[in-house]
Amino acid sequence: MAFKFVLLRHVQDEGTENKGLMMKHCMICGRWNEDDDKFCTGCGSSLAQSEVSIPQPSGETNVRVCSSCGAVNELSSRFCTACGKPLDADPGTVTRSSDHDAAQTSVMSAFPMSAVPLPSAPAPIAGGATTSSVPAPASPTQPIQIPVLTPPRPAAPTPVSADPDDPAAMSSTNTEAKNRRFVLIIVAVVVAIALVISGVLVWRSNNSKDSQPQTATVTSSATANSDKKNAGKKPEKSPAAKASGSASSDTASRVLDKQVMDAIVDTYNSGSGSAAVSVMTSDNLKSYSSDNASYSMSAAGLYLPPWLAYYDVVGGSPAGGYQSVLSSMDNGKANELIDRDGGMDMLNSWLNAHDYDETRFGHLYGDVNASENGYDNTTSSDDAAKMLTQLITKGDDGLLNYNVASDGVVVPDGATVHAHRGMGVGDAYDYYMVVSNGSKKVVVVVLTEGQAKEQAASLTSNVLKQVWQKMFVSGK
Repeated sequence: MAFKFVLLRHVQDEGTENKGLMMKHCMICGRWNEDDDKFCTGCGSSLAQSEVSIPQPSGETNVRVCSSCGAVNELSSRFCTACGKPLDADPGTVTRSSDHDAAQTSVMSAFPMSAVPLPSAPAPIAGGATTSSVPAPASPTQPIQIPVLTPPRPAAPTPVSADPDDPAAMSSTNTEAKNRRFVLIIVAVVVAIALVISGVLVWRSNNSKDSQPQTATVTSSATANSDKKNAGKKPEKSPAAKASGSASSDTASRVLDKQVMDAIVDTYNSGSGSAAVSVMTSDNLKSYSSDNASYSMSAAGLYLPPWLAYYDVVGGSPAGGYQSVLSSMDNGKANELIDRDGGMDMLNSWLNAHDYDETRFGHLYGDVNASENGYDNTTSSDDAAKMLTQLITKGDDGLLNYNVASDGVVVPDGATVHAHRGMGVGDAYDYYMVVSNGSKKVVVVVLTEGQAKEQAASLTSNVLKQVWQKMFVSGK
C-alpha cells in the first residue's frame, strides 16, 4: 500500500519572505525529487503517489535529510534519528519562516489512520543500527500486508558483578573474605590440636609397651622368690576372712535350729490350743520366731508399754515412783503411768510410732469387765521380745522378779531368769523372760491361748533348754 505524506516545516528567518516549494519523496528508496519529476531519480519508481510540501525561505540552512525515511536531521548527525540508517554525505536544504515563533513539523496521511500499518520494532544488528521489519511493497500501488507483531520475551537478568567503585559492594566482599580467613584459621588450630593429642597418645602407647616386659620380668621374679620362701608353709587367712569366719561362727551360735524349735512349738499348736515363741538377743538379732510369732494374741501381764513410753513422753526413768509396776506387776501404778503418758490413745500412738504393730491397749490393767466385753489388750511374741531388748538397753530388766519355777517351769542350771507372767485374761498364759549367765542376755517370750498352766510351763521349759544349750553352753 502506498502512503502519501506531506511534510510541512516552517522555519523562521529574519528579513526573508516565505516561499513554497513542492518536493516529491520516493516511497521506495526514500530519495527527494523535484516537483516536476514523475519518476524517482534514484530508483526510477513512480512518484505519482508521493508529494511533500516544504515552505522554502529565502535563506537556506544546511541539514541532513535521511535518504531512507526522509526525516530531517541536524547537520552534525551521522545517522538518522528516525530509522537509524547512515546519512548521505551531502546535506539537504530546508526553509525557515519568519512568521512563526517555533519550528513545527506536521506529518499527515492522505489515507484514514486505520489503513496505516504499525511499524514493527527494529531488530538489533551488529553495527548498532536497526533495520525496519516492514517489507517493501512490490509496486507503489500494491497494498502492504500488516505483519503480526509478537511481543518479545523479556530476557533473563544478567548477574551484576560487584562494582569495584561501590563502597557497599567492596565492604561486603571484604567481610566475606575475612570470614573465610577466620574459618580457615579455626580449622587449622583444630587440626594442630588433634595432631598434638595424637602424638602424645602414640608416645604414651610406645612407652607403656616398652615398660611392660620389664614389669612382667620383675613381677615374675618376685613371685618366684616368694614361692620359694613360702614353700612348705601353711596358707594364712586374711583379716577379712578371719573376721568373716568369726562372724559366721558367732552368728551360728546365736541362732537356734529352726527345725528343732518348730518341732517343739508345733506340738502345742494342735487341737484348740495355740502357741507363739520368739527368741532374740540383746542386740535385736532374731534367733528364732515361730509361725505365729507375728500374730496378735492376748497380752496378759504385759507391763512394758507404759514403762517404756514414759521415757519418751515424760522423760527420765519411771523407776523413782513406779518401780512396783515391774517388780510386783502393780496394776494401780501401771494405770497411773498410762495417765502420765497421756492416756490410752497417746499410749497406742506411741506404740504405732515405734513399730509395735500388733500391740494395742483396749482397757486399763485389772479391768476384767472391759476385757470380757471385747476391749482387749493385744500383742505378738515378736513385739514383746523387742520391748524386752529395749528394757535391757535401759538397764531395767533386773526389776522383773516373777519366779517362773513356781509354775513348774524348769530353769537350766547356771541360768538366771528375770520374768513376768500373765494370766487371768481369757485363757491366756504368757511368759516374758530375760535369760542370763552373768555376761550374756537372751530374750524369750512364750504366748499361749487355750493351753492349761501345765502345758504352758512344759513348752516354756523345753524352749529354755534349747536356748541355754545352743546359745550359752555351746556358744561359749
